Amino acid sequence: MNHAAALAAARRALGALPGAIAATTGGAPLDLPRDADERPRVERTTALEPAGPGARVVPPLAGPHTRAFLDGVQRTERVGYLMPGHLPVVHASCAAIIRVRDADGRLHTWADALVRDDALYAPLALLDADARAALEALALAGHAVRDSLADGGGSSGATPGVAPHPLALDRAALDAVRTTRARLERELADRWVASGDGWLWVDGPLPGDATRRAPNAFGVIKSHQTLYAEGDALAQVLALRAGERSRAFVHEGTSRVRVASWYVRLRDGGGAGPFHGLVRIEAALGSEPTAAGARADEVSALVLAERQPLSRPDPRWDVMAYPIRDAEQVLRAVL
Repeated sequence: MNHAAALAAARRALGALPGAIAATTGGAPLDLPRDADERPRVERTTALEPAGPGARVVPPLAGPHTRAFLDGVQRTERVGYLMPGHLPVVHASCAAIIRVRDADGRLHTWADALVRDDALYAPLALLDADARAALEALALAGHAVRDSLADGGGSSGATPGVAPHPLALDRAALDAVRTTRARLERELADRWVASGDGWLWVDGPLPGDATRRAPNAFGVIKSHQTLYAEGDALAQVLALRAGERSRAFVHEGTSRVRVASWYVRLRDGGGAGPFHGLVRIEAALGSEPTAAGARADEVSALVLAERQPLSRPDPRWDVMAYPIRDAEQVLRAVL
């Protein structure tokens, strides 16, 4: 069942329950970019390479050599509300995929590495007995039900016995959905790195400790709400030209496993702004941090080799590799 059919079925089921209000169809999806609510900021880092006169020119690589590409998507929409308190019930479809390049350069899905998860999300701790019975009825009808406050309520500010702002509960549901999507991506990434079958390009930060330690995976981050440089180092990052990279560094993230990171300019932007064609790359730090420069050159060359063909008409074409666009199109067709 595709996302639209599953959503319509969930709305019909919720609308038939006492004490529930089904949402009208045609509303905008609840999905927001992962960093939509982050304030732009700059963070300090620890350099892994000695300071130099400027940017590092990446040695060119003939032809693409990355074997596999991992991406995930999600679609999240409100099904309705449970009363009292207008407690939102949200339906989400998440999916992740690994696309591999064969010897002829064609892309196809690796093994059974296309996973999907469909569920309803609701703030279970805030529901009264009647609302809980309504949700249990949906679960019995075949709709998986998950607690949108399972990880502490996300940003909802939920307090037992007090109904918080409905929009805050929407936010908590989105956080829970993103957790599900991240789990799907992490599981696929772990399977690939364990196989040892060539390089894995992850769209976004490296997911999970195993992938962050893996010698055959790297993550490509396209958004820059947080910049990992300051002062002269930041000026050098923003001044990078196509085919150049910054020096490698390590930053304190939320994971216990730190990674090496650096910036690469894929293409010059002229007047398109400081972030046109700019990506940040993550890769395993390894047991010898002094070798970070060689690893940064190797991975940067892999990334630069994917600049053609262009990913147009996607508006992110300047920072999106064509195989990632291919993976995203397959996932959206599935949903």
